[in-house]
Amino acid sequence: MPAPVAMAVPASGPASVPVRAPAAARALPPPNLETDGALQFDADACAIASGSLAHGLGSVSVEILGRDDRGCRFRFTDELEGSYEILECHIGQGRVEIVADPRKRPTSALALDPALPFVPTRDCALERDGWVGDDRGNARPLIAETGATVNGKRTGVWIAWRDGAMRLASTTSYRDGIKDGEEVVYLAFPHSVERRGAYRDGQKEGPWTEPSPASFGSTDHGRYAHDERSGVWITRGLGGRVTMSTTYRAGRKHGAYAARYDAGRLREQGEYLDGEKSGTWRTWDPAGVLLDELRYRRGQLDGPQKRYSDRTRTLIELDEFVEGVPHGRFRAWSETGALRTEIRYEHGVKIDGDAGLPARGAAGPVGR
Repeated sequence: MPAPVAMAVPASGPASVPVRAPAAARALPPPNLETDGALQFDADACAIASGSLAHGLGSVSVEILGRDDRGCRFRFTDELEGSYEILECHIGQGRVEIVADPRKRPTSALALDPALPFVPTRDCALERDGWVGDDRGNARPLIAETGATVNGKRTGVWIAWRDGAMRLASTTSYRDGIKDGEEVVYLAFPHSVERRGAYRDGQKEGPWTEPSPASFGSTDHGRYAHDERSGVWITRGLGGRVTMSTTYRAGRKHGAYAARYDAGRLREQGEYLDGEKSGTWRTWDPAGVLLDELRYRRGQLDGPQKRYSDRTRTLIELDEFVEGVPHGRFRAWSETGALRTEIRYEHGVKIDGDAGLPARGAAGPVGR
């Protein structure tokens, strides 16, 4: 079940998740970890202490148990809407702050950013769970399903619940035991839609939203035809910005592709042909400066390969490839335009040229 709001303050650098950084000069007040409506502790010190924090739907508490060979060991208890989880956690170092956000329903925002010092889904193991007032723990199943059957086959809408019917896990439509109709799957925490779409005779069909393999917390949006991706699919990051667009045909990448930085500028652009890179692919830095122009044929580098300086924006390397290996001349220039290196290759083997530059094999395309 989701932790209410647990936010970690990294040792340096901004986090992608909004955090309220504690004042640098504030000392931890052992044995109570609560300070100004937040639970704070320093994993480097790992001093024995405890504290709890209430919010509108329950509470969270932390009990520091001491250091072992895995780091600072502590117990993290999450009570939400009458159910609870007790987790045993370890964190090697860093300063942690746990807060409750009054502006919205409590949610484990930190779980969306694995780069933070403390992430319950990564750093903790479930010790026990159950219902407040029930000391048995695991008294009810974490996942329970309800629905109707006809002749032993599922029919109509089936509903799955987490935490013994406390939290909706999914709704799925069936016909004669086969998925047919809308399905909605919810994340355990934060409690939001993870996957939504429709089935027809057991196959995905029409518009779908589902987790993206491109990056943690991102989602893909597009259409299925006969259980295969079709047309343009859009990838959105944690903030909802479009970070990628990919064209599919019969489940294979086929057509235009573009990837963007969080600020919206193009990062990479090219085209696929039957699942393989084809034609000219370009990459840019976050400021919009062109870095590479690479040519592909059937998924392999083929043709002139160009690299540009991010400072002067001038051509600094030009390579020639055939079917994925260097074949022809490789030339490199300084940012002022002076020729520094010139080497000739035949089918990936260095034939002649500047002896000061090691021979380039088939594994090394020009580029970043």
